[in-house]
Amino acid sequence: MDDSRRRAFVADLGLSAVQVELSGVVRVCRDPDDNKLLEIAVVGRADCLVTGDEDLLVLDSFQGIPILTPAGFLTTVSPSSSR
Repeated sequence: MDDSRRRAFVADLGLSAVQVELSGVVRVCRDPDDNKLLEIAVVGRADCLVTGDEDLLVLDSFQGIPILTPAGFLTTVSPSSSR
């Protein structure tokens, strides 16, 4: 990805990003550092959490939010998946 595409991506991301405040109450992941990502997903009302982290992927979902690999996410948003 060239520099102009990266800048455009970050600008687009900024238009849809939501800032959230964390309380630190989520404590379900076997890697305590990953709990904040689960809390961000819940507080930010994420449609899904996309990660390659096995400590998160083993959960499959959290509070109704699917936890997907990047490849799994792409299959859910690709045009061919709606056929």
